[in-house]
Amino acid sequence: MVRQGEYFLGTIVGMPDDAGNVFVVDGQQRLATTTMLVAAIRDHFYMHVDKEQAKIIHDTYITLPDPRTKEYVPHLYLNANDHDYWYKRIVLYPDDPIRAKLPKPTRPSHRSIDKAASIAARRVKEIIAGHRAEDQKERLFEWLDFIREKARIIWVTVPDENAAYVIFETMNDRGLALSATDLLKNYLFSRADDQLEYVKQKWFSMSGTLDSVLEGDILRNYVRHYWTSKYGVIRTQELFGAIKKNVHTKQDIVEFVTDLSDVSGTYAALLNPMHTFWNEHPGASKYLETLLSLKVVQMRPLLLSAALRFSAPNLAQLLKVLVSWSVRFLVVGTFGSGALESHYGENAKNVYDRKIRTANDLIGAMARAVPSDEVFQGAFKTARVTTASLARYYLRALELYNAGDPEPEHVPNDDVIINLEHIMPEHPEDQWPGVPPDELELNYSRLGNQVLLKMSENSALGNKSFAVKKPVWAKSKYALTSMAKSQTTWRERQVLERQAKLAELALRTWPLKPSRKKTK
Repeated sequence: MVRQGEYFLGTIVGMPDDAGNVFVVDGQQRLATTTMLVAAIRDHFYMHVDKEQAKIIHDTYITLPDPRTKEYVPHLYLNANDHDYWYKRIVLYPDDPIRAKLPKPTRPSHRSIDKAASIAARRVKEIIAGHRAEDQKERLFEWLDFIREKARIIWVTVPDENAAYVIFETMNDRGLALSATDLLKNYLFSRADDQLEYVKQKWFSMSGTLDSVLEGDILRNYVRHYWTSKYGVIRTQELFGAIKKNVHTKQDIVEFVTDLSDVSGTYAALLNPMHTFWNEHPGASKYLETLLSLKVVQMRPLLLSAALRFSAPNLAQLLKVLVSWSVRFLVVGTFGSGALESHYGENAKNVYDRKIRTANDLIGAMARAVPSDEVFQGAFKTARVTTASLARYYLRALELYNAGDPEPEHVPNDDVIINLEHIMPEHPEDQWPGVPPDELELNYSRLGNQVLLKMSENSALGNKSFAVKKPVWAKSKYALTSMAKSQTTWRERQVLERQAKLAELALRTWPLKPSRKKTK
């Protein structure tokens, strides 16, 4: 029972080993966070109060002596990928030369440790803020007392991985939701038997490879997309059950984690155009960069299968056409994410199984799902685009096609010098008299109402009238922007007329089939 004034940290599941250490099955982050707060208090004592007292805090809460080596070792060890950074950033004293020269972290998990340590240091400053110097030390001791005496947990000790798995299953059944990857990891470890160390090594190798990817839930996404590419579409909530049903013997588990580890590098490459994987695929990475800027993820299982099965020319051709497909799906918007995943997932499995061997064959297989020219053009004529990065991408690609660029669909989306201007403003004030509010609301975000301008030109326009804005557009280097100069007024009719012309260009900017020679 948690009494008033106490704080409950939840359940921590531990498993002792033969050496007397405890492997923390669940609760690593809570223990690490608590240790970081204590280390921040120690650092404050060490740098500003009393080094001897700082050493007592350090020896009591952060390290313990090893009687064999006479060295002090950390109470808490993190996994193989993170422990070295954890030791240097948290365990070492603040003036230790190793900690002082610690380079800026590159792994996402290391950045998280660094960020959490900085937050803990700020919290220590907040704790003592407003107190007299002689009272600050006592405030910090009160916090240490609270952590030791009133931070409560339920400690569950299990004898082995099998028991840990049962605990996890029970917790999940009773509504203490665990992620699919938490369940999967512990399931695999519990069934590995004498191959446990091998399975752990492969699992941590996989997670270390994916750790370089700056994306939340990357491990869960990878496992689901990997499974979809081999076996067909699977929803997140069904993933663990499907794997448990099909991967159950020791040999199954060994083969499964080996393949997960081997393929993880390819998946990481799909999220990084600068990955060395693309050195063997000249011309492909620029289309990947565009796909990433569009923030579309449903095709990843298909792209993963293609990266594993297609030749370099076929993969480049697929990436090019995926840009067109993605724009068409975004503009038409008739498919929910589930239906779109089904189309991509079905063909991902066919590619993996080598039933589809070329990009041209895949284009044929996807023909029934991708919006036709008629549907795409019709949707483009009235499309509203409220996401600025998307509108800017569409307009820049159309400008490039209009200027004769052979690859207009490849447009980097990070050029902040080019800005968007809405001809008919969202808040017209008294500069746009006679335009009904419903007409403004209906047409403001239509693509035909948006133009590209240099940022210096756009910042001066604001909500000014059409007559004031028109001379600026007339001088623009962007042909589709200067198109508006021929108009004497700007209402819904002019918006739709301009957008109809953009829709004609869109058919050729994002074609159904890439205009290149067939690949073998």
